Formats: sequence, C-alpha cells, structure tokens
Amino acid sequence: MIKPLVSVVTVVYNAFGSIEATIKSVLEQDVGAGGIEYWVVDGGSTDGTLDVIDKYSGDLQLVSAPDRGIYDAMNKGVELCSGRWIIFMNAGDMFYSDSSIKEVFDGKSYAGVDVIYGDCIVDYDGGRKRYRKGGSVNQLWKGSCFSHQSAFIDLNLHKKNLYNIKNRIAADFEFFYGLSATGGNFLKVDQAISVVTSGGLSDIKRVDAMVAWWNCVNKSSVVNFHYIRIVLLEMLKGFVKSVIRPVRRKI
Repeated sequence: MIKPLVSVVTVVYNAFGSIEATIKSVLEQDVGAGGIEYWVVDGGSTDGTLDVIDKYSGDLQLVSAPDRGIYDAMNKGVELCSGRWIIFMNAGDMFYSDSSIKEVFDGKSYAGVDVIYGDCIVDYDGGRKRYRKGGSVNQLWKGSCFSHQSAFIDLNLHKKNLYNIKNRIAADFEFFYGLSATGGNFLKVDQAISVVTSGGLSDIKRVDAMVAWWNCVNKSSVVNFHYIRIVLLEMLKGFVKSVIRPVRRKI
C-alpha cells in the first residue's frame, strides 16, 4: 500500500458550529501527487458534532473516545497516521486556500527536513484579520513564532517524539523548541498555510502560555529578562482592559 504524502488531523470536542468548515477546508484541498489521509480525533462530543462528521464518513477516518486533553488527542492522531508528513487543522481552523498543500509540496522533496512551516492568518472575533508571518526558529526561545496549523512535521520523527500531555497549555511549543534545541532542521516557506481562530487555549490564558514557554526553554539572564518583561506587559494590558471596558460601558 502506497502511503499518502500528507496526513491531516483534526482534533475536536463539542464544536458543532465550527467543525464543518474545517472538514470542508481539508477535503477541498487540491493536493496534486501523493494524496492525503484525513483523521478526525473526537473527544466524545455530545452536542451534535458527531452528526456533522458522519455526513463526511466516506471521506475521512474517525476515532471518538474521551481523552486527557487536546495534546493527548493530538498524540492519538500522530499514532494513527501513516503519511510522510503530518499537519494539525483543529476544529475552527482552516487551510488558507484550496491549494495550500499543493503549493508547499508540488515538485519538492524536502529531503532531510524535519519541519516545514509558513505563515498564517489570525481570524479575530468581529471579522478583523491579521497576517502573521512565521518567524525565525533561531528566535524560538522568545516564544511561539509560528502556528502549528501552518507546520508540516515529519511523521516518523513525530511518532518518536509525542507531545508532553503534562504541559496542558504549550506542549506544541515544547515539542518545537525541543526539536530546534537538538538540531532539528526547520524550513520556512513564504506562503500562508492556515487561517486560525483567535481564542485558542494559549490565547485565552495568554500569561499562562508565556510562563509555560519560559518553563520550556534553556534559562539564562537574557531569557529570564525577556520573559519577565513580556509577562509583566501582558498583565498590564489585561489590567488596562479591565479598567477601560467598564468605563466605556458607562459612557
């Protein structure tokens, strides 16, 4: 059996309103040679999500069972997949275009590369969007510099290096940082790969995410100063917002 070029995994739990757009985004990919396999890893949804997924049962593979959090579910996806590369497009997120995968891989082999990553579009509540360029992996110690939804990971490597489910907020950052710190080969492509919704776990708990990044990286005075600064700034931003919003409501 010829293995697919790319495995796409969608992790979902009770996302009735957003799962269908994600599924369509994956299934509409014009992938060129190699093809894809598509796994949906559901955490035991009870809100109708499984009914939506069932509409596409002929085009994807589903596993549905309780899990120990998003990174446990992502690990399940890694273990189920059989492609050359793996990418996560979780519920609510989408590929940037119907040809996102094809544009990355058409006519290219990427021999010796561990992670291929690109840019993303961040979709905020209210319709505002922001183009976020993937940063240099040399600066990864400063915090997450690209979206995991815009990263294709060598699947064989990933099977040997699963996410640390004890890190409940930033296990994806821990994975990428650990790989970079041990000589992993990252390649940046100059294109948007995904559209991601704001409000993910590390967006909602922004300060907690920064502290989690800090706990992952090799410590030095420069590193410590950087994280103390960004954590304090984020806390200040949160305080200012908490003061301004009630005032605006009164006005």
